[in-house]
Amino acid sequence: MKVYVAGPMTNGGTPSPEEIAANVRAGMAAAASLLAAGHAVYLPHLCVALDAAHPQPYERWLANDRAWIEASDAVVRLPGGSTGADADVQHAIEHRKMVCAGVSAFLEWAAEQAGATARTAN
Repeated sequence: MKVYVAGPMTNGGTPSPEEIAANVRAGMAAAASLLAAGHAVYLPHLCVALDAAHPQPYERWLANDRAWIEASDAVVRLPGGSTGADADVQHAIEHRKMVCAGVSAFLEWAAEQAGATARTAN
């Protein structure tokens, strides 16, 4: 499945570089688990590096994220306060995407979906 990972990055303010790095590492750990389970993952946290080298208006990043959410099968919401991640979840709901609270919840849901598909195919 195609999975979009939503979670804190800048915590809605002016975080320290260490706080941003910790959020990016948390996103990368989630993405690594999803990749290891065989899913295709979009992790917007990695755009922190792209934005540092080639800054874009915030609205452009939001439009980019929304396009990826619409192309995804599900959104995994990582823990932590984030107005951006909350907006990602709302956009996913509006586009009838599955939203899971964390990697474990997503993996359980994905396994159920795979089982349902296998039963339907038989």
